[in-house]
Amino acid sequence: GNPHASALTDMVILPLANPKTIVSCSLDATVKVQDVGYGKSVQELGANNPPDRRHRQGILSVAYSEDRNIVCTGGFEREVILWVPMEVNDSFVGRLIDAESPHKERIVSVVCPAGSNNVISTDQAGVVKIWDIRTSGLIESFHIDGSLTKSEQTRFQTVAQAYDHPRQKMVIVGRNLMDMTCKVYSFQSLKRRHTDPSLAHDGSITAAIYNPLQRSFLTASGTDLKVWDAVSGCVSQDMPRFAESHITALCLDVTCRRFVMGTHMGRLSMHNCITGVESYRYDDVPCEISSVCYLGHVRYILAACTDNHLRLYGDDGTRRAACLTIRHDTGFTKVMYSARLAIALVADDQD
Repeated sequence: GNPHASALTDMVILPLANPKTIVSCSLDATVKVQDVGYGKSVQELGANNPPDRRHRQGILSVAYSEDRNIVCTGGFEREVILWVPMEVNDSFVGRLIDAESPHKERIVSVVCPAGSNNVISTDQAGVVKIWDIRTSGLIESFHIDGSLTKSEQTRFQTVAQAYDHPRQKMVIVGRNLMDMTCKVYSFQSLKRRHTDPSLAHDGSITAAIYNPLQRSFLTASGTDLKVWDAVSGCVSQDMPRFAESHITALCLDVTCRRFVMGTHMGRLSMHNCITGVESYRYDDVPCEISSVCYLGHVRYILAACTDNHLRLYGDDGTRRAACLTIRHDTGFTKVMYSARLAIALVADDQD
């Protein structure tokens, strides 16, 4: 049966999920994940979120980015919302917003082309916007019928739309409300990469990690962070002055959707990999954090500090202070975690 309180408007299958699951959306402003085999609702995305972190009006379209494991939804609010389709405390990732020229009509279609980092949103008036899902930034915005004047565009209506994945083409049927004639429009998804290959760090790199989920590298130099596309080698996201002092340590959590950062002034914080937004920050330590690792089997963060201490922090967001502190006679240079052996490896100045 229908898991929603109102009409179900769209659904998409999550091919990587086990067991197979579908994500559905509805005019009741809910997004639900449910098991295909049993038909039971697994979770409602953003169920307990405040109004600014969920849909407040009906949803008309849902899409899934297999490359980023992100669900995208759009509807009467005229903004696309990004979700993580997992059972977490808050599955909300963010909104795709064009502050200068937003969608002025309801969004009738959201598409995530396979093998790309793009999200394509189309509204009722025929305006198409292409977004970069990694940065939540707008790449391009245009009307599907470029021959229409601004006045004529107000009398245009999107009737139907579909995406041809093999040919990477968007096909849209539009109607002229003056004479009620319909036309079929198509356009090729953008093939060029919207990155500047000349961008690079000004100074030496102090930390670098590879994210296998997003197929990207995160590097630190001074107080700056950069995200690099592992396929093209180009900078896909630039985050200047990300920290108050030099970034000295980086690591990923077990899901590869968050990263931990340590700095020269003793700051330890958790951040979203896509947006860089800080999830929470631990109590500062009175020295530099030289290395960090995430203990996946127990969900703790291990930090090596230059005051010859190892500090252990919980990943529940409730306790800011270290749960355990261990002193060593010599300074620590590196901490690592072996998921296969479920042990932490620590190197000091001598061994």
